[in-house]
Amino acid sequence: MLRKIKKLLSRTLGAFTGFLALALPQIVYAADGLDKGDTGLMLTSTLLVLLMALPGLALFYGGLVRSKNTGTVIMESYGIAMVTTILYVLMGYGLAFGHGNGLFGGLHNFALSTLSVESLVGTIPESLFILFNLSLMIFTTVLIIGAFSGRIKYTSVLLFAGAWGLLVYSPVCHMIKGGGYLSHIGLLDFGGGSVIHITAGIAALVTALYLSKRNGKGHIEPKPQNATMFYLGAILLVLGSLGLIMGSVFTLGGKAGMALLVMLIAGAMSSITWLVIDLFRHKKPSLYGLLTGTIIGLVGITPAAGYILPLDALTMGLVIGLLGYFACYHLKRRFGYDDIYDIFSVFGVGSILGMLLTGMFVAGPMGIMHQLIIQIKGVSLVVLYTGIVTYLILYFIDRMFGLRARR
Repeated sequence: MLRKIKKLLSRTLGAFTGFLALALPQIVYAADGLDKGDTGLMLTSTLLVLLMALPGLALFYGGLVRSKNTGTVIMESYGIAMVTTILYVLMGYGLAFGHGNGLFGGLHNFALSTLSVESLVGTIPESLFILFNLSLMIFTTVLIIGAFSGRIKYTSVLLFAGAWGLLVYSPVCHMIKGGGYLSHIGLLDFGGGSVIHITAGIAALVTALYLSKRNGKGHIEPKPQNATMFYLGAILLVLGSLGLIMGSVFTLGGKAGMALLVMLIAGAMSSITWLVIDLFRHKKPSLYGLLTGTIIGLVGITPAAGYILPLDALTMGLVIGLLGYFACYHLKRRFGYDDIYDIFSVFGVGSILGMLLTGMFVAGPMGIMHQLIIQIKGVSLVVLYTGIVTYLILYFIDRMFGLRARR
């Protein structure tokens, strides 16, 4: 028995030594450019965002609608993801991150023709950089369907998603993340809240207004029809938001840890704010308020997550939760648009508040007004561009193919 143990230990040690001999050259290679830790971080972030984009949003929406509409939501979200993937590979990546002008990138990288296995962006493979940003575009485009799911023909949904991704998402991404106009004037948006949440929120509002409200639907307060599905979807949105922030850091280290910490703090503070308001307003808590409060807090802190400290996150979470609550429960009543899932109020308004608060919390005492003006200018440009182009896309699809689903 002792001989067998010695023999096993000898083989194990030999295998371990052989592993080190194979691994050492790779470690040397990593020091020259590719970083395995950063690559692992981005892989994890990408998977979390994809979980948020596909099963997360489908479960979140599915838990809010009647069971007979759940299949429609799932089909729409998955179809949008497939169309978005193809178009992003063909043109979207180039329009967002290619060399162009202040508004658009270029199409020299059509169908990723310049991509190779060895291509790097910083310390990670370019293929992984593309995949991460593709997952963000999928999430953003799927997010919009909360304003019109089941109200637009399936083929028109796919046409809208493809056109919107290329004509709205990619240019806004280029302006902010791809070296375009807004990055040059100093706009602060660490996690891309204006690229993702503001564009989706404004597109949802424009779509809801274009379609007009269904009978009696404009003022209905959201209430989960399936609490389990809604809860699971909301938790996947939380995890995906954390993945979004990790991926925005692009490297392992203290900044990634701090960004995750302030995200959770802001989400928790906003959630408790909603809970307290519900207790005063309705004399009882609600599952919708508790989870949606968390989400709007995460949305609002996204632009600032890489710049601030925990105390700032507590304050921002309180302000975003308070103002976001009244946006959700009073904007639809005031203006009567049919956005039953509150995409505009939660994601659009939440991110606009976050962008403005970022300018106030990140800039020094002497530079608050200057940075706030830049933030207002950036938000206004994104809102106007997204609103106008979204309306034009809807108008042309409606005229050429028809928009509304048959009832």
